[in-house]
Amino acid sequence: MEAFLSVDPLAPQPEPQLTGRSGQLAARRREALDDVLAVLARKSHRPRVVLYAATEPGEEAGPDLAACRSYVEGLGGWTVTAFHFDDCGRTVPLYERPGWKQVRASLSGGFARGVVTINRQAVALTDEPYDHLLTWLDSHRAFLDFPVRPGFDR
Repeated sequence: MEAFLSVDPLAPQPEPQLTGRSGQLAARRREALDDVLAVLARKSHRPRVVLYAATEPGEEAGPDLAACRSYVEGLGGWTVTAFHFDDCGRTVPLYERPGWKQVRASLSGGFARGVVTINRQAVALTDEPYDHLLTWLDSHRAFLDFPVRPGFDR
């Protein structure tokens, strides 16, 4: 009998090792995360984050939000200020999604300094909107983070 390996679809997935523009954007995201966390550490502030999930219509956001919450709790010292989700599909532009508008309000209002979502695809399917998102986050001194498994690059 053959043994089959299965991947838990709810388990946090590593950010792939990317090259080209996608790799540059991944590095930019990690650098912004490190910069904001360093500033907060110097001020002895705990990072406050919003959890965000994006699903296809009819899918549950609970598993993604639970994975994000578990990741944040495992980091220790981070505070979750809110949970937001959209179930309109990932092809809907990010800035048109009602849940994302709430995330932006939390970041703009200073209620959070970061967003944790299951993976990049929850916020951008291609490089151009991802680049725009990172620029907006930079302008608000905010960061984006994803749950990762040990041994993989964030």
